[in-house]
Amino acid sequence: MYGEGRNEKGKRNRATPEVQEEKHTRFKQTFGMTDLYYTRKVGRYFLVFLALDNPATLAGMSQTQLAWLRAELERNRRKPTIIFFHAPLNGTLLKHPGKDFVAQPVEEIRTVILQNPQIFLWVSGHTHTPPSSESFAAPVNVYEGRVTNIHTCDMERKQIWTNSLYLYPDKVLVRTFDHAQGGWMERLDRTILPPQVDGE
Repeated sequence: MYGEGRNEKGKRNRATPEVQEEKHTRFKQTFGMTDLYYTRKVGRYFLVFLALDNPATLAGMSQTQLAWLRAELERNRRKPTIIFFHAPLNGTLLKHPGKDFVAQPVEEIRTVILQNPQIFLWVSGHTHTPPSSESFAAPVNVYEGRVTNIHTCDMERKQIWTNSLYLYPDKVLVRTFDHAQGGWMERLDRTILPPQVDGE
C-alpha cells in the first residue's frame, strides 16, 4: 500500500497503483504464487485466502476479487469455510477503528457473508489487536451472530503473541501463544463449532 518516503505529517506516502502492482508481482514471484488470492481444502474445511488489491483503501478488495469470492463460495457451499483477510469485519472490535481499518467494501462483504452460511470464521490482522485488549476474545468478535472474527496481533513489538488454529472434524480450536512467557494462554482458548451445512 505504501511507496517511498513520508509526507509533511510524518505519515508514509501511499504507493501509486503502478507501484502496488509491481509489489504484488514481486510478492507472487517470491512465494511461487500464481494469484494473490486462492483457496485450499483441508479435511472438511474450505480455506479462503484473500488479498488487499484495491488501491483506494488500506483495507479493501477489488470488485474482481469479490466476484471470484462469490463464485468460489457458490461452488463450495457444503464446506465449512474459514476466510483469511488482512482487515477485520466491521463491528468486531469494541471501539470502531475507522473506515481504513475494517474490511471494505463493508456492505458487499456483509451481503456475501449473509448469503453463505458455510462461512463461520474470519481471521484478520491490520488493527494489531493484542491479547491485552478487551476486544481480543470477546462477544463483539461474532459478526452477524455467527461468524467469529479472530484478531491477530502484529509481530513488530517487544511482546509477541501468535494464534494457532487447530482444525478438527467437529471443531476448530483457537489457541494463543505468549512468546515472552513461552506458553499457551489457556484462558484465551476458544472452541468454534463449524456450521451444519446441508448435504455435507
